[in-house]
Amino acid sequence: MALALDAGTKLWHTPSKEAWITIARAGHVEHHPVRGKEFRVWLAGIYYAKKGKPLYAQALQDALTVLEARALFEGEEHEVHTRIAGRDGNVYLDLARTDWTVVEISPSGWRVIPAHDAPVRFRGGRHQSPLPIPEQGGSLAPVVELLPLKERRDLALVLGWLVGTLSPQGPYPILVLAGEKGAGKSSVGRMLKCLVDPQMAALKAEPKDVDALMVGANAGRILAYDNLSKIAAWLSDALCRLSTGGGLGKRELYTDTDECVMEAQRPIILTGIGFGLLRDDLGDRVAMVNLTRLEDGERSPEREVWENFTRAHPQALGAILNAAALATRRWDEVRKAMPSLPCLADWAIWAEAAAPGLNLEAGEVVEAFYAVQAGLSQDLLDNDPVAMALLLLTADWPEGHRETFTASDLLSALEGAMDLKDARVKPENWPRTPQGLGRHLPRLQSALRGAGLKVEGVRDARIKRLLWVLKKGGNKSGKSRKQASGLHSRPRDLFLPYPAKSRISRTNPASAKRL
Repeated sequence: MALALDAGTKLWHTPSKEAWITIARAGHVEHHPVRGKEFRVWLAGIYYAKKGKPLYAQALQDALTVLEARALFEGEEHEVHTRIAGRDGNVYLDLARTDWTVVEISPSGWRVIPAHDAPVRFRGGRHQSPLPIPEQGGSLAPVVELLPLKERRDLALVLGWLVGTLSPQGPYPILVLAGEKGAGKSSVGRMLKCLVDPQMAALKAEPKDVDALMVGANAGRILAYDNLSKIAAWLSDALCRLSTGGGLGKRELYTDTDECVMEAQRPIILTGIGFGLLRDDLGDRVAMVNLTRLEDGERSPEREVWENFTRAHPQALGAILNAAALATRRWDEVRKAMPSLPCLADWAIWAEAAAPGLNLEAGEVVEAFYAVQAGLSQDLLDNDPVAMALLLLTADWPEGHRETFTASDLLSALEGAMDLKDARVKPENWPRTPQGLGRHLPRLQSALRGAGLKVEGVRDARIKRLLWVLKKGGNKSGKSRKQASGLHSRPRDLFLPYPAKSRISRTNPASAKRL
């Protein structure tokens, strides 16, 4: 223990009462858990260098116990972060390099600084891979050319999601890369993750439970799950919590009443051929990009693609950092210009504030996100039998007409509209009871509102039961989402990071080099 203290270490603890230590090594500082493997190896190493013999297990445990007590009861309290942190309006990116350098992003730009100059502390993940030193004045063009994106809307969504990963506070959209086999979904997902948060096994299989999901969130900044065929209900709910912020509480090992809590908010990537119908709450958080199969003449060897990516990575990272610095500078300005905000409002403001640095028009990211939401809502209306029955029931209602139903009466009316009263076999997912209908309707409210039908549950205090009010007219509007948000096209001189000729053409998809 004396050797550790004499080596210039500093003991501290996290708000969750986990003991940590800061050690000086090779001209830089490192932060490690007192009970972690890295510190135990370091402690055994300096003991061997001083004494010429190994540090035996019991002596090691005794030293760790004393150091842990000092950290908990005498040390300062600091939060520990994974890859990204925010402090006093600045953003800090951990490069995860052996010299523990950090990028400081401020409204005036960004710079690379040593860890001891950063006001935040990062955990060194065992499976984290280092980022390259970013280049000032970088460009995203070489990486964009590697992405098989055919639509301008897809480019806006991907870049908006990408710069959003550098926001220290969520919520974050869930980027869904869908398409037939051979469309490059896995390659695109791996590339986007590696741009900001490279890691061993960058793409992982579907987690088996919520515990596995939260362990992954604790170890990395971006969660990327590959080749999903469907999204189970429990996983859909867990991804929603992770996108907007949530935690996991479970009994701590070897205790009866103590609780171990893990809390996280993370950007997410999902890839798959077909996900089926997404639950409404998950759909509200999804930025979906549909990729098409690459023809044989459009393919490049994977080795060649990753060699090009590695060369372009420092430039691309510098360009993303430029955009993030712009976002910190313009956030208040853009917030005032957006009186109407979509779901994931904080991300939308951040992405729109960064838009000039990404060579995107004002309002383009939000417009693309709204278009995806509209498509997912239409999918829900086209595939959910209750939604179809509601639209059929109200098809002849005049504008502004409203009716009130009990759940039992509404279920009967819907069965009549669908000619199901005497049917022995009813559609899949059709509610069998009024209670089942009451649980199903809240998942349809948002999509139905966009289709011009407002469905609202109202508690009647007199009869002490929930009534359902249907009103024709909903929330339809002929005004575009961009107009509603208050955003307008920006001046042309704000195009910053890469020349227009390198952008994917809106009318000529062939201008983009494919994977």
